[in-house]
Amino acid sequence: VDAIRQELEHLPASTIYADTSHMFVKTFADVVFDAFEHHTISVINLRRDPIAIARSFFALDYFGPSGGHWKDWMLPPTTPFAPFRLRADEIQGQFDLIFGYLVGIAARTRELRSLTPQANWIDVDLSDLSTPDGARRLFEQLRVKSPGDLTPILAKKVNVKATRKKQINRDPPPELVAAHWRSFFQRFGEDPDVQHFARRNDLDDV
Repeated sequence: VDAIRQELEHLPASTIYADTSHMFVKTFADVVFDAFEHHTISVINLRRDPIAIARSFFALDYFGPSGGHWKDWMLPPTTPFAPFRLRADEIQGQFDLIFGYLVGIAARTRELRSLTPQANWIDVDLSDLSTPDGARRLFEQLRVKSPGDLTPILAKKVNVKATRKKQINRDPPPELVAAHWRSFFQRFGEDPDVQHFARRNDLDDV
């Protein structure tokens, strides 16, 4: 927070500070809202198909036996401070941990959103953001001038993990991931957070 304040002190009043950290909702969101209560804060809730996310997580072996740096920033749902909790004896496999984590992030986001009505919350589907029209809409919602022709920017591939995935797990078929979701939903679907997650992502009849 102090570092951001120092940066802003030396910049024009019209300057926009953007932080793309995925740790925002999991760690320092409350600090930002408290420390910058007199600033306009916009939060982009970037949405993607949970089946696609789970498939990618599995290919990267998140919550899997190989370990890795994911442990530094992703809390399994079996940990005491996870926003959505599962007992260790309820876990039947890696996909239970993955879906439990995704449900927890959605629950934490919903809670934070309810506590910060003053913020400019923006829901964006990843597929829309990949198009010039969708990107321009986002700039409009952020009340920021579009940088012009977005086609070259959108054509760039950023954060490509294909090589790493080939070194760990293969991408499982979407049908298999959907089957794991159905199993998860059958066992934990009575939980309000799971129900909300399923409805929000059209997964209650997958």
